[in-house]
Parts: sequence; C-alpha cells; structure tokens
Amino acid sequence: MFAQNDIECVIEGTSSYADTPDVYDYMQNNTDVPSQEPLVLNVYFWQIKAPDGSYGGINFTEDQLLACIANLNIFYNSHQIYFKYRGYQSVTSPSDNPLWQYEWIDTDEDNIPDAWVCVEYPGQFDPNGYGNIGRCWDLSHFFGWANSNGYRHTDAINIYVPYGSEFGGAAAGVISNSTILKYAKLVTPSATHEIGHNIGLYHTRAKGNGNSNQEHDTRDEFLPNGELNLEFNARTADDNVMDTAANTTFRYVDANGQSIYPYIDENCKYIPNLIEKDEINHPYTHITNLDVINTMGDAYECLTNYLSPGQVYRMRDKIQNAPPLSNTLTEVASLYEPYKGSYPLYYPHPQPWVYPLFQPGFNYRFVECQCDCDDIDTGGGPVPYEYTNFNSTNTSILTIDKNEPNYSLITHPNHTAIRILEFNISDYAVPRRCYDNWYSPPIIGGSIIKFNDNVFNANVTITPQDANSINNSNLINELQPGLYNIIKTDSNGNNQETVIFKENE
Repeated sequence: MFAQNDIECVIEGTSSYADTPDVYDYMQNNTDVPSQEPLVLNVYFWQIKAPDGSYGGINFTEDQLLACIANLNIFYNSHQIYFKYRGYQSVTSPSDNPLWQYEWIDTDEDNIPDAWVCVEYPGQFDPNGYGNIGRCWDLSHFFGWANSNGYRHTDAINIYVPYGSEFGGAAAGVISNSTILKYAKLVTPSATHEIGHNIGLYHTRAKGNGNSNQEHDTRDEFLPNGELNLEFNARTADDNVMDTAANTTFRYVDANGQSIYPYIDENCKYIPNLIEKDEINHPYTHITNLDVINTMGDAYECLTNYLSPGQVYRMRDKIQNAPPLSNTLTEVASLYEPYKGSYPLYYPHPQPWVYPLFQPGFNYRFVECQCDCDDIDTGGGPVPYEYTNFNSTNTSILTIDKNEPNYSLITHPNHTAIRILEFNISDYAVPRRCYDNWYSPPIIGGSIIKFNDNVFNANVTITPQDANSINNSNLINELQPGLYNIIKTDSNGNNQETVIFKENE
C-alpha cells in the first residue's frame, strides 16, 4: 500500500540554528575543503522492535549498521566529515500506540481515490508499535517517546532503525541529532540524504516537506551596473544555498498516487518548460543534471551522493557552530580505536580471541613499526594516538580497501601502526598507534622434577611450584647437585621444559 512513499523523505522540524547567519561564504571554491580540519561525529544506532519483540521477519545484523557507517564515510569523507560508530541498542516498542494508516482515499465523494490521508481506527492499537513507523500518529510522537525513555544520546547522531516505515527516512529536523532509517534504507542514498538534514541541509526545493517557489531563478546577485539585484534571494530562500538552482519540485503525484517526474528525462536531466515557474513568474533556467541528482533533491529515482560546494560549506558551518551538532563531535583519535574486541597482552595468546575490529569505509594501511617505548607504559597494547616516538616503514603488513565487505578482516596486526589514507593533511597523514607487543604469556606455576639416580628413569621426586617459586631468579642456585627437569607452565597451559645437570660446587 505504501510502496509509492517508500522513498519519500519527511522532516519533522527545523532547528532555530538553521537560518542563523553563517560563518562561511558558500561560494568559496570547494578545492580548499580537503585542507580544512576533519570533523568527526559520533553515531549510535537503535534497533526498534515491535511490542512483542519481533523484527518484521528481518535478520538484524551489526554488519548492516557498519555498512551504513561505511557508506556515510565514503561519501562525506571527501568533505572532511567523518563518522565514528559507537554501537547500538535494541529497544521494544510500546503496545498502546493508537492505530492510524496513511491511505489513498476518495476525498470528494466521486468514488475515485484522489489523495493521501491519515485515517484513524478508533479503539485499535498498532500491533507494530514503532517497529513499522507510520507517517501519521507514529511519526509525530516517535522522537518524543525515544527522548523521554532515554533512547537518545546527546553526544551522538542517533539513527533509529525500525523494520518498516511509511516513508524513506525522517530526520527529526534540519540541524538535529536524530533520524529514522528503516533497515532496508541503511545502505542507500536515503541515508546520506537524512544525515544531510541532520547536519544542516534543507531540501533543495523547500525548507519543509512541501514544495516552494519562493527561491527566484536568477543567480545574479548584482545587476550589470553594479547595483543589487532585488530579485536575487538565493542566500535566504528555500535551501539558503546559492549554488543549487531554484526549483519548485521534481516529483509529482499522478491520479493513482504514484510518484512521477514529468520534467526529468531518462538521463536524469531537467526538461525546460514554461509550466514550472518561481513566485515572480520566471521559468527555471539554471537547473542542471547536478541539481537533479543532488542528494538533497526530490528526484528520488535519480539521487546520487552529490552535494554542491555551497552545501558542503553550510554543513561544516552548522556542525561546528550549532550545539545540537557540535555536541556530537569527537576526536580524530577515535577513528583509530576499535569498536569491538581487544588487544592480546602477550603472544601466543589464549584462544579463541576477539581481535580489535575497526569500522569499515576507510582505506587502511597497517604498516610495519617498532617501538622501544622506554618513555611510556603501554601495558602490551598500542601506544596512544598522540604518541609518535616510534619507527615505521612504508611496508604494509595488511591493506584494507574502503569497500572491503568482510569486516572481520579489519583488525590491527602485531608490530604495525595504522594509516588511514583518507587523512592526507600532514598532521593526520602519519602512522598512528604502533602496536609492538613482544610479551610472552605469564608463568603461573610449574614443577621441578629431580632424577634421583642422576639418569633419566622413573625414580624421580616431583615438587610443585607456584608462580613465586618457579619465577624465583635464584631457583637454580638453590637446587642441590643433580639432574633436573624444570617445567614452567604459562597462563595458556603451555609448558616450557628445561633440563639441567647441576654439579657439585
């Protein structure tokens, strides 16, 4: 019933920070973005289940969340924006949500359905709860429910993952730290689109969910004589970005409620026409293919991961200056921390072992390193991110591509440091976190076998040893003359045997 709305975005609100004056000039050349400081935002996921704990028959996996993080990073990293995966939690929906449906019905009593309308079913409860979020009652109440129940982190972008929804995605607002993406949309342009709203971007067509012709077609801020062009309003109308063309909408709805794109051709190019006009009756003359495929547009069948330079500057401005976003910022060092697992403190280590795993979406090089580390106690783990007093080479022991699908491979081998190639500014392009562990398993006990006849036979005396006695540096000196087998047992249960013959002194 709702397939036609499956790709549509719904914004729940707009932050007061969305239209405040901006720090950056959005018409700067985008080539200087790679030289700017990287911005890293925390991301936390919430799996939203039905009231009975089910998940719509879908096999929910952490790998799908990691794939979402990978795709977000692959797209946004070129704009020096990064996302740190902070894990997920599963929560169960309430069982008393009233039942509403978004239905294509007849509103003018001619027996022909003509509009999408929210329909209430009094006295009935929604069996899906928030597991399948409707765009009527559910959407207007969900974010408040999540917040009041402690299902929102103020220091992270919160992505809520129900198994279904009557829309493609829904950000809590332009400049906000919450968004809804059903499981099937985690690795699609819907994800980059909704995160775009979170970090400061309007739809290119309007500030809200509808359509707008308020942005004028002209891109000329000044007239040929140098005077201000009074028809120019691109900096403040609709998406507040000058280098995205004005447009009212690309998506229309036909008589059956289906999405159509009458002025977009099969190559995702705009078809100029005299029907679509701005509020001062000017046809749109500046729309290009890049506007049609823009991540924040509504030509949903054409959307790709493209943003204009102006949109990029707007995002970076809002991330750094709007508290709902600046509160989610974390350090670059966090990307060099595993999201799961731990470092063995000695080798060989106990088996099985969950090695440190790093989030996908980056081009990793784990290069040879050697660290004396006399001035720092690592406890057998890697050195801190800030510590660079170690030697490394260009020899890669492990190379991981940003599109690597087997996430279990993205681990940190011993005697290597980490390079993330997406960081190409000098201060960030050096190898970090050298892991150079030469520790052996601790000796926890053992035994001393004395061959009473001073030859190898069964006439022996066995004396068990605890950790203190077997590790005593004077152990051999304190033995009586004779033939011995000294057995040391490490924490893995392995034995180290040393045969000695101590002569009379």
